[in-house]
Amino acid sequence: MRLEITATGVILLILGAVFGIAIGMMFGHRFLTSMGMATGPIKIYDAFGRQLVLEKVPHRVVSLSPTITETLFALGLGDKVVGVDKYSNYPPEVVKLVEEGKIKIIGSYWEPDFEKIVECNPDLVIADISPHGKYLEKFDELGLNVLFVHGGAASSIEDIISDILTIAKTFGVEDKGEELVANIREKVNMIREKVANATKVKVLILLGPPAWGLWSTGAGTFIDNLVTLAGGTNVFAKYHGWIQTSYEEILAQDPEVIIITVMGTDVNTEELLMEVINTPLNATKAAEKGRIYILTGVANDILCRPGPRVIEALEMLGQIIHPEIFGETQREDVSSLKAALVKEIAESGVFPHVAKEGVESKVSFIYNC
Repeated sequence: MRLEITATGVILLILGAVFGIAIGMMFGHRFLTSMGMATGPIKIYDAFGRQLVLEKVPHRVVSLSPTITETLFALGLGDKVVGVDKYSNYPPEVVKLVEEGKIKIIGSYWEPDFEKIVECNPDLVIADISPHGKYLEKFDELGLNVLFVHGGAASSIEDIISDILTIAKTFGVEDKGEELVANIREKVNMIREKVANATKVKVLILLGPPAWGLWSTGAGTFIDNLVTLAGGTNVFAKYHGWIQTSYEEILAQDPEVIIITVMGTDVNTEELLMEVINTPLNATKAAEKGRIYILTGVANDILCRPGPRVIEALEMLGQIIHPEIFGETQREDVSSLKAALVKEIAESGVFPHVAKEGVESKVSFIYNC
């Protein structure tokens, strides 16, 4: 039997061959890159806009922040991590690897130990432009390859997404990065739709207990962006960046919800709530309705770390700000003034929040909020 090939057939065969080669090269390159066998230099632009050129996929990586560590492990790159800051505690595997001596502690997030970083013999260090940007010359002096991400300087979820995708590209795991990002965007859109017609709630975020100096967040920060996405209004959005405020300013804004992080420290939440209600914050609508919240443990971490768990933070904020939409939070690491009042009344019937009122008034207060 004789095979007849028309001109059209020849063109289709040629096109098929060309596209087949192109697709093969594309996926082949991704595969080789992910296996550490990239056929050419890897060129990455970091958060500073600097171009970093790597001859091969990094195999020994030092992370200078908990957020970076979480991102590396979320992308399946934990086996490449040889050093982390002392606050990196998630996933639990990190703590285990540190205890086993497979990952070294290289100092704190604020003050990395350069000698320990060098001892790790990394082919890449991933840093946060704030506060590590000031060490750029030192990194260069030590001959270290450093990739800067937005980290704590992230102004929105989009900056967080950018960090995830940048790290994914550096290691040739773009598919995993895109999967992670798609999940984040999907859940953000779901929450945005649910609060689209909700009344905006005035929210104050305090970074640390009041005794630390009333530090808060203005516009241009990822926490401000999360409050907005969760259906709240940041009472200090008129300012930019991380700010220090005063009781006078807070009372002038009269927040309806106050959320206090403990910044990774160990605190007694009941004692902290007592401390809070014995400050001028007790004169706010938030205190009046029992809507003062203390975030500890994981709750604190997911709000303060602009990384892969940002959706958990957004869902938690949704429950705190709009319980009528998302339901009351049931998290054990979120303590509220209302819950403390209920507990105190159940145990002793005495609580100093409303010193001149009797137990009946307090019970009425709680159940009519």
